[in-house]
Amino acid sequence: MNGAILLILILWIAPIIVSGAIAVNKKRDPFLWGFISLFIGWVGTIIIAVLPHSRPKRCLQCGEYSAEDAQICRACRTPFASTIAPQNTDPTTENGSI
Repeated sequence: MNGAILLILILWIAPIIVSGAIAVNKKRDPFLWGFISLFIGWVGTIIIAVLPHSRPKRCLQCGEYSAEDAQICRACRTPFASTIAPQNTDPTTENGSI
């Protein structure tokens, strides 16, 4: 019976803990990766181990870092360049006239 408990710990619970620890180190969600490893075991641990670190965005206005998928700075609320719509700078098409 003790051998079965040890086998369950190694094959099922250990990858959940290891995946969560790796996810924290790579600045990713440890609960998500622990949940994934709950179902796919050590494969989930290998996947999170080979994924690159999450890269935060740096605001050009205040210099603070925000999440990789953020659309505005969390500190100064300035939109990031990829979310700003391009403005029409052609004076010949201003106000709809040519």
